Amino acid sequence: MSNFRTVIVDDSPFDLLSIQEELTTNSQFDVVDSFLNGADFLQALQEKKLDFDLLIMDYRMPILSGLDTLKIISTLEINFKVLMVSHGYYKSLYQEMQLLGYRNYCRKEPSSYLNAIPKLMRGVSIYSDMEDFKIWEQLSEKLGLKQKDESRWRYHLSPIELKIIRFICKGYNSKEIALRMGYETSSIEKYRGLIVKALELRGSGQLVSWAFAQGIVTPSSVFMEAPEDYMPIPNVDIKK
Repeated sequence: MSNFRTVIVDDSPFDLLSIQEELTTNSQFDVVDSFLNGADFLQALQEKKLDFDLLIMDYRMPILSGLDTLKIISTLEINFKVLMVSHGYYKSLYQEMQLLGYRNYCRKEPSSYLNAIPKLMRGVSIYSDMEDFKIWEQLSEKLGLKQKDESRWRYHLSPIELKIIRFICKGYNSKEIALRMGYETSSIEKYRGLIVKALELRGSGQLVSWAFAQGIVTPSSVFMEAPEDYMPIPNVDIKK
């Protein structure tokens, strides 16, 4: 049997790498590409031929959520399967997915998605009954799994956001930042807007002042070119 050619879309570098490592150690999978948001994935889907069988996509993402991305995918003629994943269970998400004709949604945990994928690829239900969802929903409340989906973006600056802030402080515009990070320019512009909004600032000028005040950048670092300024984020496969 041929391997499942897989694309992963997840805004958390840690989760993305975890999924990628789980799949690459399994001989059934070939991870052919990965993206940190739905917007970049759709852009790549439009601009080049992505030859793959399976899309594993996170639900909670900035710029374009997994659900918003799925809504666009549902209007296209596609020949790949879609598996939506999240740490916590969101009943409203599953209901909206059903309206779009999709039922493939599972916990972002290796045993869950590795068990679901073969069933999904065969075209059968990945759940025997709704009891699995009830158990997941109970775990979400008991273990605070939804916080794992939201805290990275809402309450903490990730390595991606910190890197964008440092580039802004160096005076780079969105196009220049995109070239250095391997992103689309439009994605960097959206990231900038979301960062400013999340920090409750009025614009890039205040963001720069805030970054200096917090010690995220120093006067000397602004005038120094680091080698990583010209490389994508380490260990994350970001391709145009």
